[in-house]
Amino acid sequence: MKMNMNNTIYKWLTIFCIMCFIFSCASNKKYEKRDFWLKHQFRSLNFIDTNKMDIKVKTYVIDGAVAKQKGNYTLAIVNYMLALQYDTTAGILFAISDCFLWINEHNLAIEYALKSLKIDPNFLPCYEVLCRAYLNLNDVKNATIAVECLINIEENEDMLFYLAGLYDYQKSPLAKDIYKKLINEYENQAALEHLINSEKMNRNFDEVSKILQTAIQIHPNEFKYAMDLVSIWFAIDKTDSIIANLRQFDANYSIDELETLYNYVLVRLNSAAREGSKEQADGKKYYQNIIKYIDNRFNFSQILIYNAGSYALNNNDTARAKNYFNSILNIANVNMEVKLRVNRLLANLYFNTNDYAASDSIYEQIITENEKIDPISYNNYAYTLAVRGIQLEKALNLCNKALEQNPSSPEYLDTKGWIYYQMGEYEKALIFTLNSLEIDNKNYEVYEHLSDIYQALGNYEGAIKVIENAIELQPSNSNLLEKRAKIEAILRSNN
Repeated sequence: MKMNMNNTIYKWLTIFCIMCFIFSCASNKKYEKRDFWLKHQFRSLNFIDTNKMDIKVKTYVIDGAVAKQKGNYTLAIVNYMLALQYDTTAGILFAISDCFLWINEHNLAIEYALKSLKIDPNFLPCYEVLCRAYLNLNDVKNATIAVECLINIEENEDMLFYLAGLYDYQKSPLAKDIYKKLINEYENQAALEHLINSEKMNRNFDEVSKILQTAIQIHPNEFKYAMDLVSIWFAIDKTDSIIANLRQFDANYSIDELETLYNYVLVRLNSAAREGSKEQADGKKYYQNIIKYIDNRFNFSQILIYNAGSYALNNNDTARAKNYFNSILNIANVNMEVKLRVNRLLANLYFNTNDYAASDSIYEQIITENEKIDPISYNNYAYTLAVRGIQLEKALNLCNKALEQNPSSPEYLDTKGWIYYQMGEYEKALIFTLNSLEIDNKNYEVYEHLSDIYQALGNYEGAIKVIENAIELQPSNSNLLEKRAKIEAILRSNN
């Protein structure tokens, strides 16, 4: 009875050791899913059935497995070689191949893996050993064939990704097909990321757009894909696609994520408005469709409401812009810099809508509430007074304080020139306006001011020349065209 018990223990110990050396075939990558390999191992046990082994074979196999577990691969190879004298199975040949791989004898690893596969062509771990050995020998082609054979026997997500990487390395178009298969059949996020980045690098933005739309279908709550897709749609001039998907975005993402998304959209459209690009036209075309998703939803976000107000201004929706900017001022603990910028915008907005009293009141409030001089507000206030031709001494004082803060500002120099023009001091006006153009010669309004100054000085030749400069910057400006026509008429009459 005691002898039978020892035999039973010995039998199970033998099976355990055999299983250990077979499972050690896995690559250095730690797979999270082992079902694929486990299923194969149980199917392959007939190659290493210890019940059919001679006692000497069992001893050598166990000694080999123990040596391998301890990292003594040379001793393990010796024991497995001794076992081969009595029994040749795919499992033992594979164990030898795997040990040769560990000691960097890659050609021998390949030799014994191929011998194992002659006995059992479906012995899957051998293909992995072959792949690793071939790669160590820089033989990517044969490594690829080994993985292809493995997948043809039994497909596995991890090995598919590995195969895609091998194809990618060889710049094979098959890589993209494998990545798409991984995305569509396995919802593999790593394949998604790789394909997105790859197509971006190749600037295939239409393809990136398709992949990202698939990504959103598979992972509807992954906000990064939505942001990426919106940026791509901007890149390929598909603002209409953004609009069409706003409702879906609203349903899928949190209010904080939507704040980020709408901020991005508004910044892009506001920037386009300044540059006069196609996005500007799209922004105007879809204004109502976009703005309705923002009204009364993001009152907690100073930056978003600020961008929404700027967007409303760019679309001549002054009433909504006023509401947005005023709502920022009502937010508790509003950032002082944000408050200052909003007040500037409101003052300018009221001025442009001829509500001068409201505009002046805001500028006075800025001057009173801020200990430090804000040169932008001082200059803007001075200019609004000069344009109306009122309180010109006060305007000059404000402009001088702005220039003390930034003496080389072309805007402030132009303002001072225009104040002197309104005072009738044309020679002084000429000096400051020319100084402004020396710093920045791309502002059509400064050329227009200079033209008026030249006319006041009786220099109509100079006036026509600089009005032409203004028109070159603003070809469709009707006011400039009318001024040119009047100056030309004067020149004709003088001749």
